[in-house]
Formats: sequence, structure tokens, C-alpha cells
Amino acid sequence: MNTRIAYLDFMRGLMVILVVVYHACCWGYWSDSQIAPIYHRVNPVLTNVRMPILMLISGYLIRNISDKDRRTVISRIAQLAWLYALWMPVNLLAHIASDSATFTIADLPAQIVLQWLNPTSEMWFIWALMILTGIAYLLREVPRYPVLVVLVLANGLTYQFGWFQDQLAATSMPRLGIFFFGGIMFHQEIKSFISSRFSARMLAALVAAAIGVHISETLIHEGLGIYAFQGAESILVSITVLYMCRMLAWVRPSTRFFTSIGRNTLPIYLAHVPVILMLRGTMPGEGVWLYVSPLLLATCGVGGGLLLHRLARGAGAGWLYSKPSWFDGRHAYRALDRVRASLHMLAMPTGR
Repeated sequence: MNTRIAYLDFMRGLMVILVVVYHACCWGYWSDSQIAPIYHRVNPVLTNVRMPILMLISGYLIRNISDKDRRTVISRIAQLAWLYALWMPVNLLAHIASDSATFTIADLPAQIVLQWLNPTSEMWFIWALMILTGIAYLLREVPRYPVLVVLVLANGLTYQFGWFQDQLAATSMPRLGIFFFGGIMFHQEIKSFISSRFSARMLAALVAAAIGVHISETLIHEGLGIYAFQGAESILVSITVLYMCRMLAWVRPSTRFFTSIGRNTLPIYLAHVPVILMLRGTMPGEGVWLYVSPLLLATCGVGGGLLLHRLARGAGAGWLYSKPSWFDGRHAYRALDRVRASLHMLAMPTGR
């Protein structure tokens, strides 16, 4: 495999594991007191790297969207819609069954409809990718810098109005959209960045810049009550972590695990929350287990997702992870083309 792609797989694997650990801390226990305090301190910090880097890589991997025909783009959106339609109710049911939901089974139909309008479940990432892919295709002819200006403003408003604290897809998209579109618009620059020779001086400069922006942001927020550089800090921290991890990505064989996980992020992301919820409260929550249990629970989430994927493929249930042929935007477009052709024939003047 190309070294550059292997590195992206490594980063994707590392980030999705951090996401699973975060969800294990959120949903794996009946009380926050069953988790070591260090998890409560570290998880908020990792908010600046987990989903931003996953979004950046997702945008990078669909870099040539401007060269794709609309049928291919519709097919990709249909794939994401299929996964969301299938797995979002599964996640909601898992929350209900584990008593971690704020609604009952009677509210499930209404919740499913609401989740299409503004997702609040862990499947929001799939929903966001679906929406952002469509927007990226619609803006494919627009120069990148005007789009970048709008994204920077949207990102700044997200922090200024405190939306970054919400766990809602609609308010997360302005914050994370800049990473997704950045992966698309700055594909060549990112390609050069991750394939260039590693420089300790560059890493030191990035770390110093991130620390400087963080200090400036803290002082301005405490003095004026505004988030002047929170978005810039998030972007800079993500870039710094992306570059820093290059030191790890070329260490063999310790990183092969993360690279392997990175090639299978989809089945892990789709199924890890139901697995964690099934085991909710089963891990010990005292002594050393305060530190160990979240990691064991996350391991179960990752392993359970991969195991379910393998069992589904063996049982001929590949439709759990890939849309069937009849749920394809290309078929819809063929039908529309036939309708247009029929209307055109009807509109043609007839000879006397």
C-alpha cells in the first residue's frame, strides 16, 4: 500500500479509537464516579482532534469530487443515507434497551423522524458526511478562497455563540465543515505536508504556534468574553497532531494495529455504541478499574464492531454495510431520464 495512504489509515484508526474511548466513557457506566478523573480532563481536550481529523481525512479522500459525474456523487450519498437509515434506529433502540435514552419506545417513530432533521445520536457523523458531500458537489465550480472565507466565518460564529458545546449535528457542521472542505480544497498541500520529510523544527514551530494561540484565546476570552481564536486553535492543534503522529506512523510493527483499524473504521463506527451499551455497567468501577475499565469497554466496542462485520459478510448480510443495488441513485437518475424523454416526446409538435 502507498505509504501516504497507510499513514492516513493509521491516523483514521487512531482517531476512531479515541472516539470509541470517548463513547465508552459517556455510555459505559451508570455514574461518572465509575471513571477515573483523568478521562474527564482529557476527553474535552481531544475534542479538537478526534472529529476534525476524521473530517479532514474524509474530505481528502473525496478530493476529486469536481471531476465526478453527478450519478457517482448521488450513489455515494445514497450509500451514506442507507447506512444512516439502517443504523440510526439500531443505536436509538440500544439506548432505550440500556436505559440511557431520554425517550421511550413509544417515542421511537417520532425520534427517527427528528434524527433525520437534526441528529443527536452517535450516527450524526454519517448524516453530516451525507450533507457535506452534497454541498461540496454543488460548490465544485466555486473558487476555493471565497468558500474558505465563508467557512472561517461560520466556524467563528459557532464558537462565538457557544454552539461548539452542543452535541447536535446541525451546530457541529459549521465547526467541522472547514476541515471537510479543507481536505478537498487543499488536497495537494496536504499531500505534500504528509509526504514531505519529517522535520523536528517544523513540529516545534507548530507546537509553539498552537501554545501561543491557546494563550491568546484564553486571555481574550477571560478579558472580553469572546472566542476570538478558538476555531484557529482547533485547526492548528489538529494540524500539529497530524504532523506529530508522523513520528509514530513509521514505527513498525507497533502501528500496524492502528493502520488495520483505519481500513475498517466504518463497521467499528456503526456498531460500537450498541456493543458498549450492551455491556453498560458490567465493568468494575473501583480502584484500578477506574482507569482500566474504559479501555476494556472500548476494546469490546472495536472488537464487537469488527466481529459483527465479519459475521454479516459470512452470513450474506453485506447489505448491513453497503446499499443494495436497488437503493442506488443511478437507478433514480435513469428513471428521471426516461421521464424527461417521455415528456420531451409529448412536447414535440405532431405533423398533420
